[in-house]
Amino acid sequence: MGFFNEPSDEDGVVRRSLLVCPLGDPRNQRMQMYGSLEVQAIDCSCVRSDQVTVQFDQTGVVRLDLFRFAVKTDATGRNQIIITDEKNLSYHSVADVVQRKFSKAF
Repeated sequence: MGFFNEPSDEDGVVRRSLLVCPLGDPRNQRMQMYGSLEVQAIDCSCVRSDQVTVQFDQTGVVRLDLFRFAVKTDATGRNQIIITDEKNLSYHSVADVVQRKFSKAF
């Protein structure tokens, strides 16, 4: 199970990707982590269950360990998306893709 909704900034551009969604109270470390659809796909492809782990402390999520890579996140589990050419950036919602409401150039 994963999620694929990404909150945008005030101007409508998605600049951060929510990799995990923590639910619970980090003060007593009783948190459940829900991975994005991408993280869940990586997790399903793993041979061992310990290859994808979430590290967190009393402030929230610290990083996501994917195999030998450590992906740093903010306390809410988001990672910055590097956008090199924002003026030519186009946005496509999953709903539009499923309903085939996009140009063939996409």
